[in-house]
Amino acid sequence: MKRVLIVGPHSYIGSHFQAYLRQWPEQYETTSISVRDNMWRTLDFSEYDAVLYAAAIVHQRETDENRPLYEQVNCHLAIQLAAKSKQDGVRLFIYLSSVSVYGVDEGVLTPETKPAPVTAYGRSKLHAEEELRPLADNGFQVTLLRIPMVYGPGCKGNYRVLEKLAGVLPFFADYPNQRSRISIDTLCAFLHRCVDLPESGLYFPQDAEYGCTSCEIQKLAAQRGRKLPLWRWLNPAVWLLAHTTQKGRKAFGTLIYQGPSCIEKF
Repeated sequence: MKRVLIVGPHSYIGSHFQAYLRQWPEQYETTSISVRDNMWRTLDFSEYDAVLYAAAIVHQRETDENRPLYEQVNCHLAIQLAAKSKQDGVRLFIYLSSVSVYGVDEGVLTPETKPAPVTAYGRSKLHAEEELRPLADNGFQVTLLRIPMVYGPGCKGNYRVLEKLAGVLPFFADYPNQRSRISIDTLCAFLHRCVDLPESGLYFPQDAEYGCTSCEIQKLAAQRGRKLPLWRWLNPAVWLLAHTTQKGRKAFGTLIYQGPSCIEKF
């Protein structure tokens, strides 16, 4: 039996992955802990085969007051948990990073694309990656996942905005953009693979097909029993938004991963 420790019991990804592994109670045992206090420092991690760091500060408006919190939770705590995991004999540490490390709302990302984060969230994720890599060795695997937009039932962030639009709009533009994304089920399956085949590396898992903002809103409307026609005559207005505003670029720009799923081994 493999034992997995999930850091961040109330995180969207962490809670779904724990539920996902419960499909095989004879093969996996999961435990979740919080890092909101220092109790974790007294725990013995030696009984675990893998640690998933799913705790994070995300989906908050950044301010001068909360920017240090991004670095503390998304970076420093992750490094401390990884160091303890290695010291206690855990074989695998999985860290959930983000496409935000690139600092762009549109473009084609390849293994050669250099990260250049522009937000406290993106900077904290990249800093954590840089500090976690040197911990990897033959006895301790470090898996870093640069995740695009995650979607699924109850998901927060940008996906929730699309759900709200799907519930109220009478029609929408038929705008042909592409976005890398990953469903929570696909992500859980990828994490499952990581646990079974521990290996150090930098990955960016995504769905087999790119998403399209207009198509996704139409699909979400259909799930609510609503018909949402897509009209191309609205495309010039969307094009203007996508080329003149950050929110427009984030919603309608093309941002995709291109290349092998494993960017780098270390």
